[in-house]
Amino acid sequence: MIHHAVFFKLAAEVDEAKLEEIIALTCKMLPQIPGVQHVRAGKNILGDAEWPFFLTVDLDSVEALEAYRIHPVHLEYVDAVVKPFTTERFALDYDTKLA
Repeated sequence: MIHHAVFFKLAAEVDEAKLEEIIALTCKMLPQIPGVQHVRAGKNILGDAEWPFFLTVDLDSVEALEAYRIHPVHLEYVDAVVKPFTTERFALDYDTKLA
């Protein structure tokens, strides 16, 4: 299984309500993409964290990750939900084994 983790810095105008909306849209939109097994999104429990918003996506394979990246729902999510409200991102992709 491939584990895709992304951490974001938020734009200054993003308040608590907007962050909750971003999290909700993440959990609504990304599971629609074929090959996606699980989506998690949330906020850092430390209020002054450098990377206050994160998402993780579990996918079937490297091929599913590549398809995810170019899928129209993902592209819409990035353009409408992520880019307008974030200033930086940090992504990691892992091949994981579940116990």
